[in-house]
Amino acid sequence: GLPADIIETLAADGNMEVRHSLAFLNYDLSPFVVARLAADESADVRHALTFRARLAEGVVERLAADDSPKVRKGVALRDALSDDVIRRLAADEDEADRPERRAEGFSHGARQ
Repeated sequence: GLPADIIETLAADGNMEVRHSLAFLNYDLSPFVVARLAADESADVRHALTFRARLAEGVVERLAADDSPKVRKGVALRDALSDDVIRRLAADEDEADRPERRAEGFSHGARQ
């Protein structure tokens, strides 16, 4: 993989597409970099994180409460959500964000 200092530099890059690619691709990201990307100004970057197989529960919870329906929908489509996240998303006013949509074949399956 890439050295940690390069990954941290990419996570702070001014180009959203660079940060998006970093969030989406299978780099071994440190908890610091994942937290930074979860707080990114771009909903596309935050949404890309929802495709990662390994996300700390705190990051999943943060993304489940995101202002962007796109990000919340990405969380709803993840496998193995905690009961707290399922309850939060089930109460979401945007029906597309609700976890029961996974039962209808919409799960994107998180990338490893």
